[in-house]
Amino acid sequence: MWCVFALALSLLVFGNVDARGGCRCKGEVLNHEQEYFCNADFVIRVTVLRQKRLNYNRGTKYFVRVTEAFKSNLYKGKETTLITGTAAQCGVVLDGKDFLVTGNIENGRNTLSSCNSWIASWNSLTKLERRTLRTGGYAKTCTNNCDVAVRCSKGNINCCGVSQAPCRGTTCSRIYGRKCGWTSCY
Repeated sequence: MWCVFALALSLLVFGNVDARGGCRCKGEVLNHEQEYFCNADFVIRVTVLRQKRLNYNRGTKYFVRVTEAFKSNLYKGKETTLITGTAAQCGVVLDGKDFLVTGNIENGRNTLSSCNSWIASWNSLTKLERRTLRTGGYAKTCTNNCDVAVRCSKGNINCCGVSQAPCRGTTCSRIYGRKCGWTSCY
């Protein structure tokens, strides 16, 4: 029994297996709402209507109705599909009804991934996050040449460190037209 535990632990530590069920993200994993928004092809609020497992264990197709569009050519009331892989393929699970999702268009299909999608129950978003989405706050920050990073090198005026964000939903933007900084929580 000890050998099995040691083997599993070593695989996890040395990177052959990920804690997300075998999922291995390519490149940098995003971790701030602003990064997800700016790197997404679409950002929408959806109501999940139904789901269908894809053949040959390729993931799940979600049939959804768009209730709000923050970045997309999809419009309110439109029904569309979202494709996600299995857990081992970095897929996501939409277990509920009302979600904010960011994703990318791959081969003409709206795709979601645990590596580069912001998936949140709409009710779990803070008032500030909802307001920032609805007023275009995240969209405006995508063009202001301010980067969000886990760590910013000292003296880099074009970067906001994630650990320095005062609260969820704040955005990194130009302060008085000069350096980048976090907006207020209120």
